[in-house]
Amino acid sequence: ERLNLSECVEEAVLATEIFAREAGGEINWITPSPSKSNPANEGQPPVAEGLDPWTVWADRVHLTNVLCNLLDNAVRYTKGKPVINVALRKLNDKGRFELQVIDNGIGIPKEHLKRIFDRFYRVPTGDRHDVKGFGLGLHYVKSMVEAHGGSIRCESEFGTGSTFIIELP
Repeated sequence: ERLNLSECVEEAVLATEIFAREAGGEINWITPSPSKSNPANEGQPPVAEGLDPWTVWADRVHLTNVLCNLLDNAVRYTKGKPVINVALRKLNDKGRFELQVIDNGIGIPKEHLKRIFDRFYRVPTGDRHDVKGFGLGLHYVKSMVEAHGGSIRCESEFGTGSTFIIELP
């Protein structure tokens, strides 16, 4: 279905921000306004007449679940108060979109980054078992992003936080 990516992100933020607040944190949703006068849109490609600038062909349920999973992980894998930034921008090449989920969490050691999207893979935490899961969430995220013709990658520094970057057509 044709949907507004900005609205989909907002829906996911609203669904998960209560968990961030319960942990004493926040989710900040950052997006440039689609208005031509907004300086954040400088250099952005023009929008076809009658189309919303954030329009994508996607399955709303799966795309919202992808975002909720990333936001939920950002809250769960943060010691202290989670501060999560969600940013959306339109890339200049072929009308693709970039969505970033940036957290101040525990981060992922470099040696585990290649495997985090593997089915059933969980980054070892020693004898700590305070975060429940089966290692399926990020596998689902990657599968759904790729099913939408997109890609996902993670940049992370252990002890500092992670940035998940999704590109969608």
